[in-house]
Amino acid sequence: MSKASVEGEAPSGFACGGGDASPLNDTGRKMANVETLIDNLLSILHQEIALYQELYKLLHDERRVMTELSLEGLYISNNRKETLLLRLKVLERARLDLIDKIAPLIDLKHGEVTITTLISSVSDPGKGNLLSCYTRLSSLVESIEEINYVNGLLIEKSLSYIKGSISYLNSLISPLPIYMPTGLMRGEEKSGKIVSRRG
Repeated sequence: MSKASVEGEAPSGFACGGGDASPLNDTGRKMANVETLIDNLLSILHQEIALYQELYKLLHDERRVMTELSLEGLYISNNRKETLLLRLKVLERARLDLIDKIAPLIDLKHGEVTITTLISSVSDPGKGNLLSCYTRLSSLVESIEEINYVNGLLIEKSLSYIKGSISYLNSLISPLPIYMPTGLMRGEEKSGKIVSRRG
């Protein structure tokens, strides 16, 4: 029996760091890191999609609230919208940080990597999953822009209606009397004859 076998040492060729069973080489480690980061990126994109879907529904409901001229409804809607936008901002920052980490691993400079460049630079299944997320996000953003534009027009129309209503109400309400230095109300100066007849 060999000394190695007696002392429990690993036989030659299977020792850590030696032979054909060596750890992943640099390229292998790099690819493994890219795959992990892509998985993390996909997780963030799925969260963004969920929030954009929620934002779209909120804007759709906001249209109904505006047609009803509900100030309370608009206040609640605006608060929810601000919360969603803050959460999206946090996810956007996390997404950009991940993309910056991926860039050097696929031989691209910081600031040069976008979702579309990632799609063309990685292999499946990451490639297909990224493309699916990108397509869904693009569609959602386009829909949100459209409904937000319509809501903007409704807001302008609502404001115009409110201004018109206020003007009409003001025309129905008599203005408060304004007294002149003489003690008479403005507009009574021309009624001197009537005053003199009574006095």
